[in-house]
Amino acid sequence: MESKPADLLQSFIEAEDPVTKSKMSSNEIHSECILMMQAGVDLPSHTLTWLVHFLLLYPQYHRRAGAEVRSQVDPDHIITYNKCREKLPFVEACLLEALRIAPAVGVMIPRVSPKGGVMIKGQLISENMLIIINYAIANHHSKHWDRPYEFDLTRYLDNSNARNNILSFSHGKRTCPGRHMAVWQMLSTIANILKDYDLRLPKDFKHLRPDIHNEHGTPKLMESHFFAVIKPTNPKHDCRMIISKAHNAKNK
Repeated sequence: MESKPADLLQSFIEAEDPVTKSKMSSNEIHSECILMMQAGVDLPSHTLTWLVHFLLLYPQYHRRAGAEVRSQVDPDHIITYNKCREKLPFVEACLLEALRIAPAVGVMIPRVSPKGGVMIKGQLISENMLIIINYAIANHHSKHWDRPYEFDLTRYLDNSNARNNILSFSHGKRTCPGRHMAVWQMLSTIANILKDYDLRLPKDFKHLRPDIHNEHGTPKLMESHFFAVIKPTNPKHDCRMIISKAHNAKNK
């Protein structure tokens, strides 16, 4: 008898409710597969896009992050997540700040207010209203973040609890179940990129540079649009860079 495949799809097919013993329908399995693909591919890639964008606009942090990686890790060593947590606190702070300013998921899954409405923080929400939590606005709230629009890594280096105020993966029982895997993936990826490659803006890149500021007095960011995912509006124009092999990287 041929053995069943040991993969995520098979897990969805075999999963059953512990109380009712019911299994997921074909539509539910289909939806979960789409969600896993988006969460496992699109969201980490968008976050890394923003992280590299921030590093190129804040060269002082880019230099420090690269120096930390190359001074702590052998050039022919593949950096694991555990090594990142152990040796690379500044690189981890870079990822946390990118997740705060430009959360990959723009909003939480909408909910419809119940019959008769609902009172939230003293505000009556009428019935049948679409309710959405905006992660970006929550992450930019001045009550929790000093200089909320500035890419400032010291807020994590000086305060180990600051990461708890980042809402990018939601909180409570509705928190993202794959948040740990996403962080493992993104942190190890950016660390290995900084170890092996030098990144810089092209000479003709005149519209987004460290010395071009927005209304908040911080480097102007590329235009973006979001609902489910915050993504660049003009990626072919704004996401250009020059990538070269680092001098201390081992040729492969």
